[in-house]
Amino acid sequence: MDRELSSSIAIVGAGTRGVSLVERIGANVPELLPGQHIDLYLIDPYPAGPGRVWRVDQPPVLQANSIAGNLTMFTDNSVVCEGPICPGLSFPEWAEAVRSGLYDAPEDPELIAEVKELGEWSYASRRLVSAYLTWAFAEIRDRLPLSVALHVIEDKAVDVADLPTGQQSVMLTNHAPIVVDAVVLAVGHLDARLATREAALQDFAEERDLFYVPPAYSADVNLCTVEPRETVIIRGLGLAFIDFTAMLTEGRGGSFRERADGSLDYIPSGSEPVIVAGSRRGVPHHGKPNYRLTSPPADLPRFLAAEELATSASLNYDRDVAPLVVKEIAWAYYHEYLHQHGIEPAALDDFAARFAGAAWGSSKMRALIAEFVPDPRERFDFDAVVRPLSDQSFEPEQLQDWVRGYIRGDLSRRLDRRYAADLCIVHGVESVLEQLTDEVMLSHLDPQDVQDRVDAQLASLAKQVGSGPPATRLRQLIALSEAGIVRFLGAGMWVEADPATGLFRAGSASSPETVTARTLIEGRLPDATVSRSADELVRALHNRGELAEQVLPGPGNRSYVRGQLLVNRSDGRVLSAAGTAHSRRYALGSYTTSGAQAAFIFPGRNSLILRQNDVTARQLLKGLADQGSTANGERAVMVNS
Repeated sequence: MDRELSSSIAIVGAGTRGVSLVERIGANVPELLPGQHIDLYLIDPYPAGPGRVWRVDQPPVLQANSIAGNLTMFTDNSVVCEGPICPGLSFPEWAEAVRSGLYDAPEDPELIAEVKELGEWSYASRRLVSAYLTWAFAEIRDRLPLSVALHVIEDKAVDVADLPTGQQSVMLTNHAPIVVDAVVLAVGHLDARLATREAALQDFAEERDLFYVPPAYSADVNLCTVEPRETVIIRGLGLAFIDFTAMLTEGRGGSFRERADGSLDYIPSGSEPVIVAGSRRGVPHHGKPNYRLTSPPADLPRFLAAEELATSASLNYDRDVAPLVVKEIAWAYYHEYLHQHGIEPAALDDFAARFAGAAWGSSKMRALIAEFVPDPRERFDFDAVVRPLSDQSFEPEQLQDWVRGYIRGDLSRRLDRRYAADLCIVHGVESVLEQLTDEVMLSHLDPQDVQDRVDAQLASLAKQVGSGPPATRLRQLIALSEAGIVRFLGAGMWVEADPATGLFRAGSASSPETVTARTLIEGRLPDATVSRSADELVRALHNRGELAEQVLPGPGNRSYVRGQLLVNRSDGRVLSAAGTAHSRRYALGSYTTSGAQAAFIFPGRNSLILRQNDVTARQLLKGLADQGSTANGERAVMVNS
């Protein structure tokens, strides 16, 4: 049935990003489009609110990787934006409201029990996060102005086409096309078709009846073919490794028992495989701390600022950038360390001035740090963070002891507020990454350095220090290692398809031990890539040149395909292969060049996600107003089957 509409928007993706944009559109409508009817289409095959990542139908052993207090779906007074601030309940506030009877509790008994215990510092199951996001979506929907009609379509968008009127026709898998005035792609982290080396491993597995898991969301992987007591190789020691390990141990009936000293024993069910895992660094990511900073963090950037560095006509990474990378991170660390230790203001000013004037690694810098931080164990050691195993070599069992000791040491720092300066290493790395991935810096750096030093090393370091598991997961990992269920392979891990045995084979630079297995799991998400995207919509638009991925050109026809979807950073409009911004198409999220990488919207932190969504919402509404004033009364038509 056809029905005339005043204006319309389609948002492809109904996860946290898409739903937050719905909230910002609704908040800005009274100012920018008063009295005008808007049809808002929210398109996703997964439930609106949780979306794919936080959907409720996933293994109950999977946890969120951030404390409950770090999740909201609403603006607060910290958010600097043009649109109105419309506060709402954060995750722990919602749990308290449920406990008080203000909102219905989840129906699942396990989630009811979890709500009763949830506080700001809790690490909730992903299924409970799903319950909060489901509630938040309903709250956002109920707050929409009467002039906004929200239509949720549980389907997959497969293409978008320009119509002669300038409107956008959104093609769906199981519904008739929807004609709208503007489209926003908020599709989240994209799946990718296999890269060359992954395809080769997949082919090897298929030829020999092995099991290969390419980069994927852990909740999407069916592990039922993994047999009890068989060896499983996992490449990577980050969050996906933690997820897969939980599913193959607790998820198979194993349990943990606390000892008198607070450590854990693992009680196996007998259904577990033996998990052998390694990575570039050979150690798990740093655990999440159970404390906050004791003073305001350092104002960054201080020594590495994109605009200043980009003034150099010739920029050499090793000479001009690398020393400032370490100096910036060290400054963030020492700023917190000295404040925490009560150094007098005059002494702090003296340290800051001398630190600024000394080159990193110079004798002046070493003397300054020794003067203010007498204990070498409390000094910032960049090499120890980046290469914890260094060039050490161990016998296999010695390596297990060493890694368990490393994890225990990391745990002690995450549970002790005296080491709060470690939190500022995260801030320093994030600031450095933000500056080095600024458009002006990317145009000055050699593409090979961007690939090897920025996107590989520094981005990996950011995950290492800032995206680790809760402390409980590390305690469990120690217990699993002591029980022989998990074995650490070490740093510089390598994996190969071994035709001689017909199995996968893995080893590392840290130990002479090698293992063979019929199961190989890539413990990471797919890399950002538009050209290899597995998403039909993105692939169709890219094939026609209507959207492009970021490619950094270099000398001698050398270039680096970064893979992110190119957008206009000011408002999120999609850029074509010709470099033109589409007036009616937008894209938001970590897969774009917008710079927003966080998975959660943190309350009280002037969230970049909320700021970007507000800008895009206002741009959308202003565009609709302009289209309405020039359309001579012509209106969009929705075609429903």
